[in-house]
Amino acid sequence: MAYVVSRSDKITITDVGMQLYELISAEPKPYTDDFKRRVTAILAFALSRSQIYRPQSRGSPNQPKGDLDACRVRPFALTWQAILDLKGSLTMDEFGAVLCKVWEPSQYDDAIAKIEKARDEGTPFQRDTALSNNFLIYWKSHLSIANTLLIEEESKTGTILTLNKNYRSLLSGLMRFGRSCDDSKEELFSAVKWKTIEEYYSSIAGVTCPPFMESPEPKIVNVSGTSVTDLSSHELHISGSTAKIIGGPELCKLPILTPCMHRLHKAFLLRLDTKKRLNDGRIELGLGRGRPIVRPDLIFGAGEE
Repeated sequence: MAYVVSRSDKITITDVGMQLYELISAEPKPYTDDFKRRVTAILAFALSRSQIYRPQSRGSPNQPKGDLDACRVRPFALTWQAILDLKGSLTMDEFGAVLCKVWEPSQYDDAIAKIEKARDEGTPFQRDTALSNNFLIYWKSHLSIANTLLIEEESKTGTILTLNKNYRSLLSGLMRFGRSCDDSKEELFSAVKWKTIEEYYSSIAGVTCPPFMESPEPKIVNVSGTSVTDLSSHELHISGSTAKIIGGPELCKLPILTPCMHRLHKAFLLRLDTKKRLNDGRIELGLGRGRPIVRPDLIFGAGEE
């Protein structure tokens, strides 16, 4: 959110830091659920772009600069993706004994397999000696965003971080942002090279959180026994027999040929023909004309979620 260039005595606010400041300053009634979600989205986005391989302020525990510069993953993005892949939970011992030792994106799949195997065999990991009290407090508070994005629970086997169901769509969207629609996870949590401290904070760790980061998941409705994706919450651009929709990363998961519907296109269903990621991270869907809609009053008025 802010940084001080070594020996400059000057505080520089990053773009995402200013975004958070303006949100807090302009909110007349803070602490509402909507306000909390918006703040959490900004914080989660900023942390997801944070790297261990960074110019200064290298965190805890103290490690040699050469080791930290060799880390080629973004730790928060990697860990949050792991929580989604591990069915919504992660113990701090799994984090300390396995995920903390993933320094190359190519090691990720083996780390997930190692955790899944230990769970299947009922053999939890022992507390890693590097997981000191300060280390534990730092990482669990940041990963959970102060017990908001993740819920901290204590059990006989240690601390468990569980995904807050109210923030599942936010985390899922965040994990899809920054990678192409081909679902490459390595692209998401790979560290990015930089040359100066100003470049790191201006183009990597301090960029503004996109306003569409919290856009809702598309709703699935049942139409005569067929699952149809309702895109009515997105703006539809119609051109002849084709149309397009531009939205957030939640649109990435829709398969090609998915049947869709929109309140502005009641004569026909829509068919998802193409999807691509734009330079600003948004997803563009190309839609063709599908089957005719015989009873739009029933489809748009009584679809079952």
